Amino acid sequence: MRGGMDDFLNRMQASANDESASIGLAIAQNIADVATALSSFLGVSGTGGTATWTAAASIVVSSSAVTATSLVFISPASASAATLSAGASAPYVSALTAGASFTLATADAGNAAGGEIYNWLLVNLT
Repeated sequence: MRGGMDDFLNRMQASANDESASIGLAIAQNIADVATALSSFLGVSGTGGTATWTAAASIVVSSSAVTATSLVFISPASASAATLSAGASAPYVSALTAGASFTLATADAGNAAGGEIYNWLLVNLT
């Protein structure tokens, strides 16, 4: 989880050229510190990203953070992904390959149109 937060903080710091941006950066840093402490307390780690579906029945999403017991949550990030998710082809996590990737597949094994964008969050309970 910290990786995504670090990216956000780096972008905030790059734009911190006035007082209000500096205050925003301080707030974001405090939130990141609380999130890190809470994650450590709960025994949770994870990462996230975006995946774009091809015109296929499944896609493989690379992430070295995947374990055999990872929880993967997906959320449509485009109108076409929302349409795919609402129908018989709704995607699900069909496979986890520890240290390498996870696979998303359509429920009815039909091909997606291609171009559907999904945000994903991978969580590992420790």
